[in-house]
Amino acid sequence: MSSQNICEVCNGTNIEEVDGFFYCRNCGSQQSERVYEDDDGNIGTFTRGLRMKANLKEGAERRPFENVSRKDKVVTKERYMTLRAQTQVEFPKYLQQCGYRIGTFTKLLHRFGDILVRDFDVDECIIPKIRYILQKYLQMAGIAFSEAEIAACDEDRFSLIQKKTVPEVHNERMIHKRATQKKKREKLKQKAKKAKQVTANEALSQFDDNFDDSLKEQEAAEQAEQQDNLEDAMFEVNIFRLISTKLSRKAVIASGNVFLDLDLLLVILYLACISSGVNWILLSDITRWYREGRFPITKEQVKAISFAVGMEKLNEESMRNAPMSRDWSLNYAVQPLYESYRVLHAMIQMLNLPQEIVIRPDFTQILLRLVYNLNLPLSIMNQLRALEKLIPCESECSLKRSKVAYPFNTDDLAAFLQESKDGKMVRYGSVSFFRYLNRSHYLRAPCSNGEGHLRKQTVMVADETKAAALILFTLKLMFGLDDVREYSLHDAALDGENTFDFGCYLLQLRLRMNVVQGTPVARVLSKDFAPEAGHSASMFDEEVGLKDLRFYGANLYGRTREAEFSRCVPPFAVQVARNKVFFELFQDDFVDQTGKGFMGNDAVYAPLRYTATKNQAWLAEVSRRADVNDLLDANNVNIFFKSHSQEKLDYRNTYGEYEPSTPFKERLDNDSRCGSEAKRSKWRSFFPSASTYQVYPRSSHIRSFLELDDEFDEGQMHPTLFLGDTEAMYNIAKPCFSKNFAFFLRQLSTIVGEQEQVLYFVLVMVEMMIFDRSRLAAMESSLLNGEPLKLTTEMIQHSGWEVYLIEEESGAPRWTRKYAAHNVEKKFGLFGGISLWSKIDIPTELGMSFLIWKHW
Repeated sequence: MSSQNICEVCNGTNIEEVDGFFYCRNCGSQQSERVYEDDDGNIGTFTRGLRMKANLKEGAERRPFENVSRKDKVVTKERYMTLRAQTQVEFPKYLQQCGYRIGTFTKLLHRFGDILVRDFDVDECIIPKIRYILQKYLQMAGIAFSEAEIAACDEDRFSLIQKKTVPEVHNERMIHKRATQKKKREKLKQKAKKAKQVTANEALSQFDDNFDDSLKEQEAAEQAEQQDNLEDAMFEVNIFRLISTKLSRKAVIASGNVFLDLDLLLVILYLACISSGVNWILLSDITRWYREGRFPITKEQVKAISFAVGMEKLNEESMRNAPMSRDWSLNYAVQPLYESYRVLHAMIQMLNLPQEIVIRPDFTQILLRLVYNLNLPLSIMNQLRALEKLIPCESECSLKRSKVAYPFNTDDLAAFLQESKDGKMVRYGSVSFFRYLNRSHYLRAPCSNGEGHLRKQTVMVADETKAAALILFTLKLMFGLDDVREYSLHDAALDGENTFDFGCYLLQLRLRMNVVQGTPVARVLSKDFAPEAGHSASMFDEEVGLKDLRFYGANLYGRTREAEFSRCVPPFAVQVARNKVFFELFQDDFVDQTGKGFMGNDAVYAPLRYTATKNQAWLAEVSRRADVNDLLDANNVNIFFKSHSQEKLDYRNTYGEYEPSTPFKERLDNDSRCGSEAKRSKWRSFFPSASTYQVYPRSSHIRSFLELDDEFDEGQMHPTLFLGDTEAMYNIAKPCFSKNFAFFLRQLSTIVGEQEQVLYFVLVMVEMMIFDRSRLAAMESSLLNGEPLKLTTEMIQHSGWEVYLIEEESGAPRWTRKYAAHNVEKKFGLFGGISLWSKIDIPTELGMSFLIWKHW
């Protein structure tokens, strides 16, 4: 107890003592202090840490209390019901927490589905699909909609001991007191009645032989009455009650452990959209809409869907770590795009999506959307279509491709969720969930040092990332992006009137990105504003900025998922939602209404372009002011609102005019493989800077996995894209980046919400597919003809390996191929042996080929 006699949970001041324990009459929670008795029994009882409030005399000043709620403070029913499921609240215990998290998750799904229908012109058919997906998910976990939900026998039933609240204990005492008083009154009435009915015969009966029997009966009645009085005097209310349900104990435990987080909620919305034919909505759109506040949610609701505590194994570690882990493991779904796709592929495999459901997003439409959002000339689609024809992207979302490209181990997942967890923080929430999905797979790469866990996580390549990489590659082919050619190319325009000016566009992109990242447009267009090339230093909400323990592995320094991601627009918006909504009074009052301008197509699908659209009215108003020339930079205003969509990209052939002076490796022969001079000339007209395209340095090796058999001389090879490989490739090339290339790389990754290193790695894949087409074709032909590819690696235990193709289906896509690895030299011994699952370093030129065939 605090010195102010304040409740530790609700800050109430109405504290009552019951049997040496202190309880709050407002919320019913037990306080940490109690009444202690002295051992010798002579001193009596004393209270430690409790100071009763003294009655204040008239005129006396009341001491100010800090953070003390008033007794008459109104607590709404919605907030009261929400707070009951939070950490450190003593009741309603585990069962209510599970009910609140499932109920809250279901209501949020339905609410966000209604928002999609109302604001994003999505058909109402997604609502039944959202319910069906959630039902299948809960059925998979054995929580609901299955026979495992109900206990088969009494031993499997879920029972719990719940402590009664102080008002309940008080009411039971009053009921017993009234019953005792009523019983006494009835006995007194019976005695008075018997006394009046004593007759002379009864008085003479004492001289009969039955007098002794009557005396014994009277004594027995008196003893029984004394016993009743003693029991009434010693009566005490049992403050615990046993609740026995028909629910299965395993199902209840699974409902507390199952993965229900915001990123899963957003993935369910995306699955419902694409399965309903809404293929124009991308997963990056839904995650961005959430960050923009279009799916409002309160912090109490975020806490409510966190995993439940109370059914851990009974040990000191569990009792100490469970509440802390729940309080620290809140998920705000602020993460890179590849992490969202990880949840998507896990959900597809957990639901066991029917094989007939194959969703193929239109990759050309994704490119067109990015071009429109970036305000690039629409004629650049000719160059993009030409490249797409050379390297077609096989975009597909299906169960088969998900299992091949990003397999998760979903066997016995329900049994895992139905187990009571121990006290280690790694066993709570999505940490244990994804560690189980990755167990005994090559996706799992344990590491004990620092960021090793994070570097060895696999990367799920998104279609948005592929489109951004292809656009960046096209810009570099056309303009060079070496801080020289992009500015001089405008002089080589065939038609100077309506030709795309790269320097003007570069300034416009800087200005608009500053507005998107939170800088007021009046500040951006002022005369004293210098556009920042870097990312905006916007900060997270204080609570979101805390370290998210749900992404951590065996120790606090080994992250297993990327959290607190600031490389997206916006990085995080404080979600605002009302705790009290008048559902019964107003129609369609299920969410805070948003402005009509905020819901236009540009605002929803092209937020960068929307910065100019929404500020047209502001510009018209400011232009009427007399001091407008002193406030705004006229040149920046014209550039900011200029549209480049209809500009031309016609430049004359500048082959041989530019001699690069940089030490980078150059690709001078990328257009020499054209079949004729006409094709070569057309290629150079499409991409004026292609002949002197500069390739940045690359890492020498990338990592893959081998699944070996008992002989340790052959096994299956799994081409795997690790985050550590993307980091190594990016760090080696970063010192050589030009300023403009680094700027475009940063802004494109910001727009799609992906990490720069992942986007750059995909760009390297595109470069190799274009420039090394002959080598890739020769390697593929060799594999198809049954000839193995030899691996040369620096690691002695991995030397002498040959890779060949197995299980090749006629006409099957490249991503369905399986590869076997055979060790010719068999260099295995005391220092050369490798485990059943082993990593192997492959030369970049060879390893990238396998990754291209698998992920592109």
